Amino acid sequence: MAASLPASSQDIAAHTAHKYDTYKQTINNHSSSEQKIEIQTNDRLSSTSRKKQLKQLIHSDNELLKNEKLTISIAEWAEEAPVEALIFALANNKLQLINTIAYIAGKNLDKRFLNWLNNNKQQAQHDYLMHAYFKGAAETSAATALDLALNLEQQDQQQLMISAVIESWAQQDVNAALDWLAQQPASPDQKEWQNLVFQQLIEQHPAQAAEQLSSLPRSQQVLLVPSLAQRFLVQDIYDALDWAETLPQGLKGVAMSTIIDSWAEKDIPEAALDYLLSQPALLTEPQILNAAAASLSQHSPQLLADRLD
Repeated sequence: MAASLPASSQDIAAHTAHKYDTYKQTINNHSSSEQKIEIQTNDRLSSTSRKKQLKQLIHSDNELLKNEKLTISIAEWAEEAPVEALIFALANNKLQLINTIAYIAGKNLDKRFLNWLNNNKQQAQHDYLMHAYFKGAAETSAATALDLALNLEQQDQQQLMISAVIESWAQQDVNAALDWLAQQPASPDQKEWQNLVFQQLIEQHPAQAAEQLSSLPRSQQVLLVPSLAQRFLVQDIYDALDWAETLPQGLKGVAMSTIIDSWAEKDIPEAALDYLLSQPALLTEPQILNAAAASLSQHSPQLLADRLD
């Protein structure tokens, strides 16, 4: 099964990179002439000049100004020379910037940066940097990013990065990712990738996900039904119940258990209990009944005790 990394590192990197131009304008608008630390954005700086500029920023007294301008300057350097920018950030313990650098290098499909990562696997932040790099690469070209991932030497890292690319691809074009997956041979990794893509389909197009659910192996359906139930709940609880009623036995129990539990948790346990008691067929299914009893016992034990008396 493919491994996974927390999403926070890639999300921070992507957010910082996308806010690049906004940061410039915000800082220019709020910086007084006395506070301004000049950043050259039009001319390509030498590595020495860039380091000097960044050290000046690091020792600035204005914390907000320093952090914002430091981010911008590092991002600009990453566009030109990401390896040098990364080495500087690591040497100066600016770990909050390294994923931004890797993300930008990935967006530019910078192979020199990827070679540096492959040659420095002992780096403590290596896996997070790889993840941010492939997140950026996937946003530029999922096909190229997949090719780069397939050429990684370590199989466990290869599968991890392929998963990162596919997840990012699905966020951008879930149906294209589904089409690609349909052409891949069956394997444990293919199932894991399919789950990642299907989770995105659930988020973006729940009705389509409901239609295609039956095309998956039963084991995957069981894993995905709770997510789909939660997604329908966001839209309308009665639509979620109607959908759950259409599912075959077993899957219906999984969906109903999820819905009843969420319903009881959202400060309306009495409505959940009333619905359950109004559906005699549900009361004959141990999975649903046990889940409902456990949920109501946790969220509203007195209500359950009163109604059972």
